[in-house]
Amino acid sequence: MGALSQKILLLILFITGTTCSTLSAQDSIYTAQSRNFFQKVGDYFKRSNQEVEPGKFDITFIGGPHYSEEKKFGIGLLAAGVYRPDYETPPSNVSLFGDVSTVGFFEVGVSGHNISKRDRSRINYELYFYSFPSYFWGVGFENDFNNDNKTKFKKLQTQLTVEWLWRAARNLYLGPAFEFRYNSASKPDDPRPWDGYRTSTYSYGVGATMSYDTRDNLTAPNNGMNALIALKAYPGFLFNKEAFGNVELTYSYYFGIWKGGVLATRVHGMFSIGHSIPWGMLPSFGGSYNMRGYYLGRYCDRNEADITVELRQHVWRRSGIAVWLGAGEVFPDFKSLKWDWILPSAGIGYRWEFKKNINIRFDFGVGRKSTNFIFSINEAF
Repeated sequence: MGALSQKILLLILFITGTTCSTLSAQDSIYTAQSRNFFQKVGDYFKRSNQEVEPGKFDITFIGGPHYSEEKKFGIGLLAAGVYRPDYETPPSNVSLFGDVSTVGFFEVGVSGHNISKRDRSRINYELYFYSFPSYFWGVGFENDFNNDNKTKFKKLQTQLTVEWLWRAARNLYLGPAFEFRYNSASKPDDPRPWDGYRTSTYSYGVGATMSYDTRDNLTAPNNGMNALIALKAYPGFLFNKEAFGNVELTYSYYFGIWKGGVLATRVHGMFSIGHSIPWGMLPSFGGSYNMRGYYLGRYCDRNEADITVELRQHVWRRSGIAVWLGAGEVFPDFKSLKWDWILPSAGIGYRWEFKKNINIRFDFGVGRKSTNFIFSINEAF
C-alpha cells in the first residue's frame, strides 16, 4: 500500500500474542461468560486469520499506538477485509486506515485488490490524503546527501490510483490505469531547495499496465513471480501544466528455501519522460516499501532504480521475522550514474499474521547515514 502506508498498533499487537487455553466441555459455558478483556481480545484475533468462506466478507479492526522515524508517536486505526466468490478465486482484500501523530501528521485512506470470479479481471486501487510536517533536501543526489540543505515544510498530498486489468492469457494481465495526484509544499523554512520547481501541482495521468503474475497470493507471496510494466502519460490536454510521463518496471521473485523460509527478491525502477517534471512527481524512495532505511522522499531525481533481497522466516504460530539487503540510486540520466551515488539499505523486521496472508510488520532499516523505524501492513513487496 503504497504507498500505501497503513500504520500499525504495537500495544494490541503484543496483546494478541496471548493464546487461550483449550476448554473442556463442562467448563465452556462458564468460561465464555467470565473471560476477561484480554482473553476476549485474544479470541477476536485468533479467529481473524481463518480462511475466508465464499460469499462472506470478513473484516477485522485493530488500533493503538505506533512509532516511525518520520511521524514519531501516533495513534492509528486499521480495518482489513477479505472476500471471495468461490474457492477457485483468490481472495480479494481491502484496507481502510486512519492515523494521527504527535508531529501533526494526519492520514486517511483506502486501498485494495478486487479479483473477479475465476480471476478473469483485477481492479487495484488506492485513495488517500495526508498532511505531514516534512523535510526536503532538494533534487539530485548531491543536494539530497548534503544535510545542510534540510528544510522543513508542510506537505499535503492527495492521490487516487486505479488499474483495471483483464486476463489476456494464463498469468498475463493487461489494462488501463488512471492516476490523480495533488502535491503541495506550504510554509517552507527555506524555498531554495525547490530551485524553480512549483511547490503546488495537480497531475492527471492515464496509461496502461501489463503484469505477468504467478504468485500464490498478492499480499504475502511464498512462491512465484510478478513482472510488471506500467506506462503513464500526463498530457497538457488533461489540464497538466507540464506534459510528462514515466515508465515503471518491477520484477519480483519468491521461492521457498527451507521449512518456513521464503527468499523474496525485487528489482525496481521508475524513469521519467519529458523536460519538466513536477516536484511532487519525481521518482524517489524511502519510507515503508522500497529502500526502507531512508526518510521517505529525501532522495529524488528524474530516475530511480533499486534492488532488494529479503529472507522471510516463519518462527512460531503467527510470528515471523525478516532480514533484507538492498541498494538504490537516484540520477538525472543514465550517463550520470556513479558508484559513489549508490545507497545501501539493510534491516530486520518482525511479522505477525493479522489475517490470512496479511501481515502486520515492524521494520528497522539502516541506510547510508540514515535509519528508519516502520510500522505497516502487508509485505514491502
